[in-house]
Amino acid sequence: MAKSSRQSVQAIKWKHRSWQRYLETREMRKYNEYVKARNKVKTLVRKFKKCLEKDIAKDVKTNPKKFWRYANSKTKSKSGITELHIKCGKELTIAHSDQDKANALADYFSSVFTVEPQDDIPVLKKLSIENPFINTDISELEVLNILKSLNPTKSPGADNIHPKVLKETADILKTPLCEIFNWSLKTGELPQYLEGSPITAIHKKGDKKNAGNYRPWTEVIDQGGSIQTIYLDFMKAFDTVPHLRLIGKLKSYGLSPEIIKWVESFLTNRKQQVSVNGELSK
Repeated sequence: MAKSSRQSVQAIKWKHRSWQRYLETREMRKYNEYVKARNKVKTLVRKFKKCLEKDIAKDVKTNPKKFWRYANSKTKSKSGITELHIKCGKELTIAHSDQDKANALADYFSSVFTVEPQDDIPVLKKLSIENPFINTDISELEVLNILKSLNPTKSPGADNIHPKVLKETADILKTPLCEIFNWSLKTGELPQYLEGSPITAIHKKGDKKNAGNYRPWTEVIDQGGSIQTIYLDFMKAFDTVPHLRLIGKLKSYGLSPEIIKWVESFLTNRKQQVSVNGELSK
């Protein structure tokens, strides 16, 4: 990263120098040198940005603030998200209010997800697994260690309970939380708030009035510590994993029926709401 940064700085300086030389001479040869330097800067800047985003994604669990700073830098504008133009056939509708913008973005994000065919689901042969994952019991010690490891400076999660409270009351909470987790795994049922999370749109490129030029990102925090941040950034398609095929794959790996049922519950009837300045899509 440091090497790429130095190269970019040097290339930018050379671009400025080439431009000044062209202004002094007005020679076509000097102008061609400037164009070459300018193109090199564009290439280096693109590579530097790509490396930066990879580093941010790689460190998102250990340094989430870095991710949010970058995400916020992409969303800052005078009015958040500008008015959106929605084409329906030959008619053009303009979304002015935050509610209408949220609905327009939600409709677009939903439209580009892949719909999984319900027929012709392959039946996979059960694999021979040396140590199959069949034990679903969670111990109080595991819960206690996770609670004690929470960072008290972080923001509350989906349950709106501050991690500092959870950490300081870990000895008291370990027993009821352990019972809740084990009950969830054994019954295959989850709290409703884990089946959906507000999505915020980030403008990537192109016309800001086009909903197709926005990408969704969402933060889902499981107070058990297993889920941290999900950053969705697929250029033109936000394909989900085919759920039925995923379940079939998990069964072939010998996961217990309880875990399979829990995963099915997690994947079923999930809700997606887009948030624009606090207004949620309907």
